[in-house]
Order: sequence, then structure tokens, then C-alpha cells
Amino acid sequence: MRKTLLISLALVLSIQFGWGQSSFKNYQKTGSGLFYNFIKVVKDAPKPAIGDVMSINISYSRKGNVLVKDSVLFSSAIYGKPAKLQLVAPKYKGDVSEGLAMMGIGDSASFIVSADSFFLKNIAQEKVPDFFKPGSKIVIEVSLKAIQLKADFEKEQADKKAKMAALVEDRKSKEPVEIAKFIKDSSITVKPTESGLYYIPVKEGSGAFPKDGDTVKVDYAGRLFNGTIFDASTTRGPVEFVLGAHRVIPGWEEGIKLMKVGGTSKFIIPSKLAYGERGAGKLIEPYTPLYFVVTIISVK
Repeated sequence: MRKTLLISLALVLSIQFGWGQSSFKNYQKTGSGLFYNFIKVVKDAPKPAIGDVMSINISYSRKGNVLVKDSVLFSSAIYGKPAKLQLVAPKYKGDVSEGLAMMGIGDSASFIVSADSFFLKNIAQEKVPDFFKPGSKIVIEVSLKAIQLKADFEKEQADKKAKMAALVEDRKSKEPVEIAKFIKDSSITVKPTESGLYYIPVKEGSGAFPKDGDTVKVDYAGRLFNGTIFDASTTRGPVEFVLGAHRVIPGWEEGIKLMKVGGTSKFIIPSKLAYGERGAGKLIEPYTPLYFVVTIISVK
């Protein structure tokens, strides 16, 4: 799933164009009010049904929008492959979904839809963004490359879900073994806290211990047990956050309260105090324990 670009209408349609009625002259209009212009039509080409996944090339130009200088604002070509979009039933009169359902494999078309309807009904925002004038239109240019049937798509998703569930169970069973091995190999003698955190002081700080509500600034490096650095302040800069506000993982909340300004400590954090069964990003899989070196710069 990570390598599949499955984009939503909220992404692919979020460009404003201020077209006047004169710009509709090359377009036909459906009974519901959707303006469309087919640039290429392949006779008897298969068309998608609701739930099918369309592989599409999609791009936007600055046509009619004098506020935008670039002639092309977005193109799925930047991803090096077609985007994927699951066809849904129209949510309002003039919905672009109606136009997509009209396309066959190999067809190319351009659609004009209401910005008001899109924002209020497609993505259910409470109001249209202030920078859209009343009556603004959104223009979408699409070429349909392939169609994946709904049944095939659902089977693919079910297979991926089952594969992920198996991975999660495998990671869950291995985590305690990995932690025990790391503790032994690293000659760590401290006992874990009641929560399971291993807190290892390296350099003593000074002053009072930080408490909930304090703003803490720290330098840090986070590693996997194999030594891979997945995050560090050397590349992102020191991080500042409010203790107790749940802006960092629980292992940090607990460990930093045991430190003082200027102090450096190591944290070995089990996944239940980190990213748990979901993991984080490409490097941190489900049930992955983490190893941090943290220095408190300031507390205020």
C-alpha cells in the first residue's frame, strides 16, 4: 500500500480557478450541471463502476486564473506513475464523479465543477475557504489508463490486511526477546521502572526535576536496536514541548521527569510506551522497542 498512490478528491481537486461563463464554450453540460469536454474518446472502451479503482493521469493548468503564473500547477507525472482513485457515487449535482464514470480506458477529458459544492459536500468542510470567491470553479483534466474492478481491489486490500496482521503478531512475539537480548548485549544492569522503561543516567544535571506544565527543550537521538538512527536533533534541531500535554511518546514523558537541566540519559523504551502496534513511518514497525539518548537543554 505504501507504494500505491491512492489519492482522494480532497487532494486532486484542491486548486481554484476563476473562470467566467465565456470559458465554458468548449464544454458540454450534463443534466446535473457538470461541464465536461472529452479530448480523446476510445470507442467501446471499458468504463468504471462505483467502487472500481481508476488509474489516472491528472494535471491542472492555470487556465482562467490570473492570480497564478505557472501554466501547470499539478501533474501526477511527478510521481512517475498514474494516480489511483476509487470511483464513488456523485455527492451533489455536477460532481466530477459523474464525469469520471463517463470515461473509458484511453479517454481524456476536462471537467469544471463548483468550488462551493466541492468543499461543502465532497470533503464536508464547514465553510468554503475565504480565498475562494463565490461562484469559483475547479478544473480537472484527466486521462484514464486502467481500471481495477471493485472485487479485485477489495481482495487486494484484504490480502494486505491479512499480511499486516501476521506481521503485527510476529513483531509482538519477538519484542520481549529483542529487549532481553539488547539489555544483555549492552551490559545494562539497571532494572526497568514499573511501566517497563529502562532509564540509564549518563550525566547528572542540576536544579529541579521538570514537571507537567513545564516547557522542556531537548537534544536527542533515536535509534533502533540494530543501530539505525530514525530521528535526531542533529538533523531537525532541538525539540521543545510541554510536559504532560501528550505531544511526545509516553516513554519520553516518564524519562524526562527523572532528569534535570544539563543532564543526559539513555532511554530503552518498549513499544507500549512508544508507537505500539501501529508503528511509525517506514522504519518503526509495529511492536518495535526504541533506544534514545536525551539531553535536557532547558526547562521553563
